[in-house]
Order: sequence, then C-alpha cells, then structure tokens
Amino acid sequence: MLLVFPPAFAQAVKPSPVRTIKFEYYGDSIYLPVRVNGSRPLRFELDTFAGDDCINRRSAVEIGLPFTEIGVQANAGAGDGVTKVALAQGAQLEIADWAVTSKRLAVVDFDPVAEGQGSEFDGLVGGVQLLPYVVEIDYSAATMKLYDPVTWSYRGKGEELPMRLYDGFAPMVRASVVIGPSSRVEGDFVFDSPFRCTVKFNAPFVRQQNLLASARRLSPKLLLDEMLGVGGSSKMYSGRIAALRLGSFLFERPTADFVEAKAGTLARGDFAGILGTEIFRRFIVTLDFPGRKMILEPTGHLNDPFEVDMSGIRWLAKAPEFREFHVRAVLDDSPAAEAGVRTGDVLVAVDGKPACEFDIRALRKYFEVPGRTVFLTLRRGQGKVEIPLHLRRLI
Repeated sequence: MLLVFPPAFAQAVKPSPVRTIKFEYYGDSIYLPVRVNGSRPLRFELDTFAGDDCINRRSAVEIGLPFTEIGVQANAGAGDGVTKVALAQGAQLEIADWAVTSKRLAVVDFDPVAEGQGSEFDGLVGGVQLLPYVVEIDYSAATMKLYDPVTWSYRGKGEELPMRLYDGFAPMVRASVVIGPSSRVEGDFVFDSPFRCTVKFNAPFVRQQNLLASARRLSPKLLLDEMLGVGGSSKMYSGRIAALRLGSFLFERPTADFVEAKAGTLARGDFAGILGTEIFRRFIVTLDFPGRKMILEPTGHLNDPFEVDMSGIRWLAKAPEFREFHVRAVLDDSPAAEAGVRTGDVLVAVDGKPACEFDIRALRKYFEVPGRTVFLTLRRGQGKVEIPLHLRRLI
C-alpha cells in the first residue's frame, strides 16, 4: 500500500532536450548503445554511482583498445575483494548520437557480474558524464533526455527533492525509514541505477542504528544471502521494513537488504545506503545536476507490489547466450532447500518448457507468484531429477 501526501502541482513547461537517447530497459537496468573509438555497437549499462566510465576487459581486447595495466586495487564497487584494473586514456564514446570523451576509461572484468545478473554487458557509462545536464529518465518510455540547464525549467506535476552529489557526481537524497514498531531513522541514500533493489543499507549504518535487531522485531525471519559485484561477493540479510518515505511518497512494507560488507562501496560510513530501481522505476526521474535537485513524477507503476524470488534459488546464467542456468546457491529454509535443489544443478526445463526459452528476467518473474507449484527438471551429474517447488513468500 502506498500513501501519498500530494505536493502543490502546476502545469509542465519543458524546452526541447539537446539529446534524446532510447535505451534498453532490461532486468531493472538501463543499457545504452555505445561505440568506443568507432568500434562495433557495444552494450553499456548506465551507472549513476560510477565516477569513471568502464569497459569489460574482454570487450576492450576484442575491439583492440590500447590500455595500461594499473594492478590490483581496493574495490570501489560492490564486493569484499579487490579488483584488477587497467586504464585507457582519452577514449571517444558515441552514446547513440551523443559523443563524449572518457578521460579515464577503466578496464575491469565484468564477466562474473554479467553471469550473476543474467545479461551480458560491455561496460558502464559513469554518472560523471551526466553532470553538465538536467537528465530525465523515463523507464516506461525507455528514454533518457538531456537538457541544457541554462534554458531548462520545470513547472510540472512532479515533486522536487533537494539533491546532493556524493563524491561530487552521484545523486543522493534524504529518506526516512521505519524499520520496526519503534525504530525510525533518517539517512542519505545514493541513487544507484544498476541496482535491482528497493533499498540496501550500508554495513556501518546497519551497525550504528542496530537495524538487524529492529528488523527482526518486525519479521523474525531474515534471509541470509549475498550480493555480487566487481569485487566478488558481500554477505547480507534480506527482509522487509515497515515503511520508507521519500519526500511525500510513503512506501509500506518494501523489501530491504541489510549489508555486512567488509570492503567496497557498501562498507562506507559516510552515507546510509542505496536506493535502487525498484523504487525509481515507479517515476519519471529528473536529475538536475547543476541545480542540485531531483524531481519524481509518479507513473502507473507507483503502486506495484514489492515482490521478490519465492523459490530460494540463486542462478548463474552462463555466457555466451545467458540461457543456461546453473544453481549458484540455495537459501536455507526455502522451498528449493526443502525440495532438495543443490548448488551446481543445471536447469533443463520449467513446467516442461525448455530452460533455453527463458531469459533471466522471465525466469525470475516465474518464481514470484505465491502459491504456485513449479516442476523443475534439473541436470545433476550425469542424470536428471524432477523436483516440485511450492512457492511462498520468503520475506
């Protein structure tokens, strides 16, 4: 249920954008068509929390991009490990018809991340490229519009929120959360466009605010899980919170992740956590970088329920087609664990439909229906097993 305390609205007055870029919206991520130094078209993810543009190491080698090895560095993204990094200086990026120079194009290995996400991508367009503009992201129309801040003005029906720039480039807004019956906290949250989540709380914020204890008073059952990034994995607990308030928008019982990262972005103590696309896809989002404000204009998806996987299976979608699904992990006390699904099992069919006819997005959606019984055919070693799963909400 969503309660909205409406702000004062007026009529929209918008000038023409200097760029309108059609994107692919897949798996709650934004993918942009990019050429690097005149290369073949590549598939880059928009990352509002990336200070540098990045390219997958395998893609850089394939297109013949010259780069210099930097070595192993502390991870700047998700995961508790380290990252092997190289740099390409002064690469030219053509993002549809928008030409930009990437002063620092980081070269990293995204292949393990792609298998976890279930979709191949060749790199990231960093949020730093958006700084000169007012940027409108319309998830429903799959368009990103760039406006000249000198001529842009807004008199629309959206709600304006003050916005700060974390590390000088990442959009950050204030939000309040009600964790349990008597636990209300406020914090600064970064909008991280690739994150397929509602809210992730940074490890220091979880400890300082004693969030896990508060969450367990609301829902005694929290799922022990992990998140994947360029630095490997980090431990987290998944559950629900009583409410999240962003401006006048109050979301009741959304899903939430309580991260126990030891390194990387979510181990930082100078912001509370991340708001992901499970929140922002419900709006047309305008990021006025020069004016330091975010505008949220609700769409027809505003009241969509917050549902997540109900099987307890975590998949890896294997390259190159990403339609061969391996069981990466089985969550404790889940339908999959109770039915005997094992790590390393390979999906052959779902309710008789060959696994290769699914992509990761369709597969995930199939396991988000409470009460559904799903019959899995799995390859295990040299044989096959048939397993019924009785789906239920895990959080």
